[in-house]
Amino acid sequence: LAIRPIMLATTVYCMVVVPIAATALYLLIVPLFGAAYAPAQAVVLPLVLAAGLYAVSRVSLGLLIAQGRGGLVSAAEIAGFAVSFAGYLLLIPPYGIAGAAYGSLLGYAACLLFALLAGRRAP
Repeated sequence: LAIRPIMLATTVYCMVVVPIAATALYLLIVPLFGAAYAPAQAVVLPLVLAAGLYAVSRVSLGLLIAQGRGGLVSAAEIAGFAVSFAGYLLLIPPYGIAGAAYGSLLGYAACLLFALLAGRRAP
């Protein structure tokens, strides 16, 4: 299985789509939902970045499954959960919704990092 081209294509796709989606969402929140939703603009960037990391992690985890390494997928998910949970505990009380957004970003980043590192090791 040619992993490198798959991961490269996924990463490039996300690098193109994430800025477009973030910009569009940021600009459309108030016109679509009204001024009452303007504070939501503050969490667009971390949430869209988190979605991009999530997308790449899904592909990398799928490749691990295809290699018969499903146990590593579970471990990556647990690592991501643990980092998210710690992030939520530490960041939500002082930062509210922004803390939740950044907690998610950290968790998805941890899951992706774990999956990428696990994928580099020979089965």
